[in-house]
Amino acid sequence: MEEPSWSNKQLRRLGESIRDERTPPADLPRYDEVMLHYNELASRTQSRLMDFDWTLLLGGRTFEITSRSKTIDTLRQKLQRDHATPLSSIRTSQVCDSEPR
Repeated sequence: MEEPSWSNKQLRRLGESIRDERTPPADLPRYDEVMLHYNELASRTQSRLMDFDWTLLLGGRTFEITSRSKTIDTLRQKLQRDHATPLSSIRTSQVCDSEPR
C-alpha cells in the first residue's frame, strides 16, 4: 500500500479546518481522500486477520471482523470536543471490531 501523499502537518491543518467548519485550503488533501486511504488500510487489515488461523485461540467460535468510517460530522464533533487532539490522533476508521457469532 502506498504511503499517503499528505504530511502530518497537512493532516493537522485539514483537521483544524474540519473542526472550525472552514473550507480547507487547496494545498490540503480532501477528507474523502484521507478516508479512502484509511478504508483501504482497514480492508487489508481485515483480510490479513481473517486469513489467520484463530482455532487455537477461539476454538470453534466464529466471528466477523468489521470496520466503519466516521462521517465528517462525527469527526467534526470529536475534534470540537477536544481542540488539543489533532486529526492524525483520531481513528477515522474503526478497524476490526470483532463480533462473536
